[in-house]
Amino acid sequence: MQGALATLQAQGHGGVVILGDPAYYGRFGLVADAARHIPGVPAEYVLSRPFSSPAPTGEIRFAPAFGPV
Repeated sequence: MQGALATLQAQGHGGVVILGDPAYYGRFGLVADAARHIPGVPAEYVLSRPFSSPAPTGEIRFAPAFGPV
């Protein structure tokens, strides 16, 4: 996970948003943020970690691989 976060930051991404267990991903600096939400998903599982300040804003979209089958 540390390697993935470092790669995203090195590529110039402003941050990362994932769906996951806050107890696990919290150790990597990801936290629940009321400003970031996905309809139908419990807010405590939408975790983010900004790499820049201010944190990026905008719509959260799943990668196409996670779309309808």
